[in-house]
Amino acid sequence: MRTKNKVFILVEIAVVLCSMLLVAIPGIAAEQNTQKVYATALEDDYVLGIYGNANEDDTIDMRDLTYVKLIFFGKKPETELADAKYDGKINPLDFVQIKLIIVGK
Repeated sequence: MRTKNKVFILVEIAVVLCSMLLVAIPGIAAEQNTQKVYATALEDDYVLGIYGNANEDDTIDMRDLTYVKLIFFGKKPETELADAKYDGKINPLDFVQIKLIIVGK
């Protein structure tokens, strides 16, 4: 009987210690994240994240339309932003969408 009591007490202690640790973690994490970091993005640090900017030159124009057509025909590698219709595939609907973006519709 004493062995069962000892095991039970050890389990209770373990549960209490784990609970205390789980309560303390958010406070520790918040304490470490109090410093503010200021950064300025340079022109070369980003790409215009708009679907249709297929060649990733920060401008949606006829060059993007040409690039998507070349992807469709297997002549260029696919880029993340080439799927202008955002339907998971490069197809002629992307050509139409890029044309609509260019003319402002």
